[in-house]
This record gives sequence, structure tokens and C-alpha cells, in this order.
Amino acid sequence: MTQSKLSAFFRSSSHKKTAPKTGEDCSSESRLEKRVLDDIDDNSGTLEKHDVVAVVQPPEKKTACGKKIEVTAASLAFAAPLKSSPTPSPSPCLPPALTAHPVLQSLDAMDDGWRHFVVSQAGKPYFSRLLAFLSQEISSRQVVYPPYPLVFSALTLCRWLDVRVVIIGQDPYHGPNQAHGLAFSVLPPTQPPPSLNNMFKEAMEDVSGFTKPSHGNLEAWSRQGVLLLNTVLTVRRGQANSHKGKGWETFTDAVIKELDVKKKGLVFVLWGKPAQEKCKSINRAKHRVIRCAHPSPLSATKTNAPFIGSKSFSRTNAALVELGKEPIDWRL
Repeated sequence: MTQSKLSAFFRSSSHKKTAPKTGEDCSSESRLEKRVLDDIDDNSGTLEKHDVVAVVQPPEKKTACGKKIEVTAASLAFAAPLKSSPTPSPSPCLPPALTAHPVLQSLDAMDDGWRHFVVSQAGKPYFSRLLAFLSQEISSRQVVYPPYPLVFSALTLCRWLDVRVVIIGQDPYHGPNQAHGLAFSVLPPTQPPPSLNNMFKEAMEDVSGFTKPSHGNLEAWSRQGVLLLNTVLTVRRGQANSHKGKGWETFTDAVIKELDVKKKGLVFVLWGKPAQEKCKSINRAKHRVIRCAHPSPLSATKTNAPFIGSKSFSRTNAALVELGKEPIDWRL
């Protein structure tokens, strides 16, 4: 359905509005139309069906933020072909104090699946303590990487429904103009750090047609369903592991558990002992796990399962094909 046809549908339909996006005013009279129109794929002009089913559900009456709402026959007919989508239901409302925090400003950039998950975590005590710590960093004028709007880039760029591969990193890069929320990735003009250079070296030997790029930006992988997730999502400038033990490990443990339980047929790529330990409970009856050393120059060639020569990329694609999924185009 194109955007113009969808707009006509809303003008002609008598259906009522439903649950808002996280942080929206629950009394908004136009949120349903805005939300559905916003979720039209900009490239194809088609409707993202998981976003619609998150807005319209079969029951005749629902409650959103304490307010009863109705769903008419018109909206039910519109949503009927999409009822089987596995996307979680819409996120609950967050208190304004939480939605105003700089770290959570990217919530609206997430799809419903990830937004629902982050909101579910944001209400827990550990996350409140984490936000309080980050607020202290802000008030004391500490420089934190990545910039706060980019902290959740792994979730905003790799949509919940698209996740096929999970690559676990450790701490964000702690130098200027490096970290931007994706494990191992850096934005131009920053040159690839040593671990990423080793990743490119291995890919050139392992992936047909891969040539070393002039940059270190891995967003193209994320958009294909590769979740590049660091264990800790922030760091103080020049101080490696400075945000360790502040709550991010609990959050990323919850991300991994959510994927393990609610997804089927993922490929977890675990480079180094910390990543392997973090994902030791993955259900291998449902998912595939690829293990080897970390690509850091300190370990890439020095273990019984070295990174160099591991063929991590082709093995990942072979596992995806075995699982009935499209392989990743690793070329950048």
C-alpha cells in the first residue's frame, strides 16, 4: 500500500486511534495515522507489516496508558492479513524523566521490537542506576563515547525482525571520532583500528570479492541483520573499561537472552573468551555458534583456534543457508 493510498484510507476510515509511541502524549488525536505513515518504507513505499500489527490488534477494545480505545471493523480488515507477525506488542509509556535522558533519545529511531525491549529494561532498578551514573558523567562534564544519540546504534540500525547474526564486542573505542555504537566499527575519516584491520584481512582471504575498504564503517552489515553488540555500550574518553560494572553488562545479557528465547535460527559469532563466556547459555538446538580467538593483534594468531584462518565469515553464511536464511554480503 503506497503512502498516498494509506493517507486516503485514514481520511475515509472511521476507526479510532490506538496505543502511542513510547513517550508520546497519550491523548494525541493523530498518533495512529502518524505512526503508520512514519513506518512506510522510504525506499519502496510499502507498508512494514510488523509495525501495523503493533498498532492494530483484533480485540474490540483495548487499554493504552489507562485510556480505553476502540478498534473498528475498517481497521480490523486492514490489519487482518498481518495478524501472524511475531513482533512484540507496542511499548508501554515511559515517564517523561526517562524519555528526556540523552541516552534514550534514540528510542523513536528503533523499530517496535527493540523499543518495546528497551522500555521493559528502562523500568528496572539496574537501569535506573545506570542512567543515574551516566547523568553524573554529564554533570561532571566527562567526555563519553559514543556520543549519547549513538549509544543504541546497534539496535536502531539492525531491526528486531532482521536480526540473523550476532557479533559480540567488548568495550567501545575510547579515542575521539571512533565509537559510534557498533562493535568494531568506526566512522570515516577514522582509519580502521588493528582489530578491524585483522577482520578485513581475514575477510579478504575468506569471502569471494571482498576487497579492503578505505573506511571502517560496518553499518552495511548492520542493515542486513548483523547485530554488532558491545558488552558495554559507553566509555569515558581515554579510559578503557571505565564504564564496566555500571549496568551495561546486565542490559546486554538481557539482549542476548531476548534473542535466544524469542528468535530461532540465529548465528552467534563469538570472538574471544569474554564473548564466549557471555553467550555460554545460548540454546544450540535453536541457534548456531561460531567460536575462535578475538581479532585483536594480541590474540588473532596465538590460540588453538586463531582468528586468522578461522573463516568466520564463510562459516557464518554457510550456517545461515543451512538454516534457510539469506547469507550476508560482507563486502563494504
